[in-house]
Amino acid sequence: MATFDTPMELWESAAAGKPLPPNSPLYQVRSEDETKARQAILEPGALVRIRGSRGMGKTTLINQLLHHAALEDCKTVYLSFADLDSATFKNLDRFLHDFCQQVTQSLRIPDQLEEYWDDFFGSTICCKSYFEEYLLPQVKNPVVLALDDVDRVFSWQDLADDFFGLLRAWHEDAKTRAVWQQVRLIVAYSTELYVPQNINKSPFNVGLPIELEPFKGEQITPVLEQWRLTLSDLEVSTLTRFMGGRPSLLALACQALSQKGGDLAATLQAALAADSPFCPDLRRLQATLDGRPQLAETLAAVVAGESCETLEAQDLFALDSLGVLVVAGQRAQLSCELYAQWLANQ
Repeated sequence: MATFDTPMELWESAAAGKPLPPNSPLYQVRSEDETKARQAILEPGALVRIRGSRGMGKTTLINQLLHHAALEDCKTVYLSFADLDSATFKNLDRFLHDFCQQVTQSLRIPDQLEEYWDDFFGSTICCKSYFEEYLLPQVKNPVVLALDDVDRVFSWQDLADDFFGLLRAWHEDAKTRAVWQQVRLIVAYSTELYVPQNINKSPFNVGLPIELEPFKGEQITPVLEQWRLTLSDLEVSTLTRFMGGRPSLLALACQALSQKGGDLAATLQAALAADSPFCPDLRRLQATLDGRPQLAETLAAVVAGESCETLEAQDLFALDSLGVLVVAGQRAQLSCELYAQWLANQ
């Protein structure tokens, strides 16, 4: 049985969909790779790749890394491609122009884009020249550029080829050119790359890879303690299976436990109730599946035991990205018991 004595400020820090701030006591390091990343981003020309499905803590980890970099006198920039409208991805020139503009604004320096943008040379050359000749010399300090949700680019083949090729070129240039050693890249994405790319022009096969894994029991206990919750080993195991070790669901589980006075059985029994903390997450998933019927069909096929070989890989990757499935090779399964119960009640 758990005890209940959780400060309200922790509820706010762990709210669903809101990444933890750098100083949150709820943050837990899950692997040595996260510690390595803190050092890696301080190295000239570094590239750190973070992969994890929705709710696995990509943005939270980015927050930790950017905070660490700022303490070491680096300038930091965070851009989420989830914030861009679809029209931006349909035109390379607009995409790179907006990209440069957002970085300029984040670094708080005057915009000189029109001085460097010339259609004759092409947008990739203009983008690189703008960084190389103006942006980086203006800043002087190392710049840690964090690009979140880059898998949105995967749906546009030509844009993906050019943009990711540009990032890889910056990383390679840093091996021989001081100006590009200023740039340290963090690239975060939710799903495996399903856009074919030249291995010599891809940023997804270089640098330090970090695969965000689910929380294990021994990592969950300290989070529970931050909420002033105490569970037995058996209860921790039960809770781990129920929410699949997913950080976002763990936060909701702690919130639900607190509301139920620490009673795990009552919490799990009421997980699908209309007033459950899990309901907003489930409604978001339902809205996504309603808007993309092919994903709902693929999910139903997986639940029915159909082989992945007969299903569209892109749909499987999308469901993995949403955090509903865990896809490994030709195998796919639901990520947690919560989603299994939810689907069984549809």
